[in-house]
Amino acid sequence: MGKKLEYEVFAKEINPKILMKIGILVSQKAKELCPVAYGVLRKSIGWKVKDDTVFVGTNMPYAPVMEFGRTPGGKMPPIEAIEKWCKFRGIPEEAVWAVAKSIAVKGIKVGTVEAPLQTPSGFRPWLRPAVFQSRSDILRIVKEGIKG
Repeated sequence: MGKKLEYEVFAKEINPKILMKIGILVSQKAKELCPVAYGVLRKSIGWKVKDDTVFVGTNMPYAPVMEFGRTPGGKMPPIEAIEKWCKFRGIPEEAVWAVAKSIAVKGIKVGTVEAPLQTPSGFRPWLRPAVFQSRSDILRIVKEGIKG
């Protein structure tokens, strides 16, 4: 299994109920933004509260590539994954190797947290922009929780 992709928010003064609300908020936003081909990545996004921290993310092995991209000049991605991706998009089987080679040579681009790259299937990156776009709501939840 690949590395987890998580974003954590923590503060000792915040109780677990506030962290739970933040986890729900950010995970919902991440699900709205994440790229969707089969829906597996979207369905895998979750949150958990542990001690004074809320973690939002997924353990899907390809999630870091969707979030951070892939640098040009690297190795080819797994052919099985590219075969599945090509088949889903109606790309001929004989083009699979060329697609994988192109990814190895050109990499996979993503935008920035403030301006994620919009693709036909969603946004890249998707998790960090979810936190960025939820900042005012997170602040409101914390203020309301501390007041209460």
